[in-house]
Amino acid sequence: MHTSASRIVPALARVAAALAALLVAGLVAVLPARPAAAAGIGPGWGPQDNGGLGFVGAFVVGGRQVYCLEPALEAPLGATSPLGYGGWGAASPDDLARASWAIATTGQSSDPRDAVAVNLYVWSLLAPVAYAAHGVPGDDWYADYVPDPADRAETLARLAALRAGGASVAAVAGTGAGALSITIDPVDEYRGSVVVSALEPASATGALVLEHAVFDATGTASIAGVGAGAVLAITAIPPSGPAPYRVSVDGAFAAAGWRGEIERWATPDAQTLAGSGRASDLVFPLAGSDDRDRSVLFQPIVTTRALQQRIEPGGRFADLLRFELAPDADGRVNRWYRTAAGHLPITASCRLYGPFAASPAPAPSPPAGAPLASSFVVTTGPDGPDADYVVDSEQPLTAAGWYTAQCSIDAGSQPAATRPYLPPGYRFEDAFGVAAESALVPFLPAISTAFPAATAVPGARVVDAVTISVAAGPWPLDAGGEPMPVELEGRFTVVGERPVRAGEPPAGAEEIAVQRIVAAGPGTYSAEPVTIPAGSGWLVARWCVLEGEAVRPSCDDWGAPGEIVEFSPPQAPPAPPRLAATGTDGSALALGAGLAMAVIGSGTLLRLAAGPRRRPRRRRTTR
Repeated sequence: MHTSASRIVPALARVAAALAALLVAGLVAVLPARPAAAAGIGPGWGPQDNGGLGFVGAFVVGGRQVYCLEPALEAPLGATSPLGYGGWGAASPDDLARASWAIATTGQSSDPRDAVAVNLYVWSLLAPVAYAAHGVPGDDWYADYVPDPADRAETLARLAALRAGGASVAAVAGTGAGALSITIDPVDEYRGSVVVSALEPASATGALVLEHAVFDATGTASIAGVGAGAVLAITAIPPSGPAPYRVSVDGAFAAAGWRGEIERWATPDAQTLAGSGRASDLVFPLAGSDDRDRSVLFQPIVTTRALQQRIEPGGRFADLLRFELAPDADGRVNRWYRTAAGHLPITASCRLYGPFAASPAPAPSPPAGAPLASSFVVTTGPDGPDADYVVDSEQPLTAAGWYTAQCSIDAGSQPAATRPYLPPGYRFEDAFGVAAESALVPFLPAISTAFPAATAVPGARVVDAVTISVAAGPWPLDAGGEPMPVELEGRFTVVGERPVRAGEPPAGAEEIAVQRIVAAGPGTYSAEPVTIPAGSGWLVARWCVLEGEAVRPSCDDWGAPGEIVEFSPPQAPPAPPRLAATGTDGSALALGAGLAMAVIGSGTLLRLAAGPRRRPRRRRTTR
């Protein structure tokens, strides 16, 4: 705590208005003691009401209601003399203050139920032994002095309310003391608290005014009604410019309560009467401040996130940027500086690298020769770090592959109004190849297929050969550097008319087989054999690349050359020549017709004839 006379005077001036209200809040004016006067009966119930039990309630002296202190003595009627302000027996200052509070407030009511409730409350505080000397609780004994049961119950309820309210009343004593201290949040230099401690008297309350900060509860530099033990959150507001500063607080406190005393009136051979004591008018100042300068370090950083992990060719890289502050070496974080127009503007410059065959590995900076695809610049607005910023790359992305963004903040590229707040030569750059800042433009493979022969017969098994390559650029690689798999789907259809090349099969095409191939890189892959159906027609193959993590879906044309096999049944062989009719029976034919040759051991050629020997025709001659 830091307190000085030079600070107390302006502090009192700044909180004068708050103190004016504080000093009168909850206090009841009490007139000074008067000369001797006659005591009379006030509101209550007497012997004529309760069958001779006695009187309970208030007496009146000098126009004010006062109360008995000694229940075992006679009623103090007649001339009374003032004894001044002071204590009573062994009663504590707090009990004396509670009795004063009750007499000065509820005790001035004209309602007899209020008067009796105050009477019993004062006896229980200041004469507890005599009050409980009847073998039963004093409340029960003296409540019987109230004749009507309904009034009795209401009186006891009001007595309970007095005890509940009096629990917070404490005697005001001393000249006024205490401490105001300010804490600084260990992480956020803008945050902290004002702590009120060691207040004497403990019941004092006050008003506080801050310099270079506001109270979170009010949003302003002032707050009232502050009591002992208060811990008040504050938010620092640095002065203009990045100069070091401290938060300070000034306060003025007043003990709004009652002194530990009562006003006493004496009546010969009767009870002493009690009036309320004097209200406290104690006022005292307190002050405090930070015990060190608050950090003015301003280290803005930026993080980014690609809004799309997959971008179609021709699209732009969309990035979401968020700004925040980096902690200092001790882990403390300042807040974003503000001007009348809002948060100080900060500019982030971003570069988009790619395309890469594989997702780039995280690194502090791009590898040598990394291709630069595009760039973009973002400057924060009045909302500063409280807003998200979305920006697209300046150029569209046409080449397939992975792209990654990297952003930086350089002191030299900042608006003129911002540069003085940054550390000299300040530069921040996020890492290269962060997964959240990367996106993929999928590649489009080129495929071609070919049957080994253009014709076939039903029942034949034909095998299609599928060749896949990259239309442009390298084949994409996975995180381990291996070619990413590409899945192809082939559909085999049959038509009865010669196929005409088209984007889709005709309506009448009959699908007879569906196959899939997983290509682990560029090359030629053989499909499963397809059996040619019966009949005649044309078998047509059509292959599609299925969509994958790094692949765009596509299909070749139906009926493209090389993807067609014409099929029909095989033709029957030609029939053998038929023999002319001879007129012989079948048995002769069965033995064979013509001549048979045989070779015997001597080498003589024998001529064998089958069937009857025919006489040779004689040649006709003419003469």
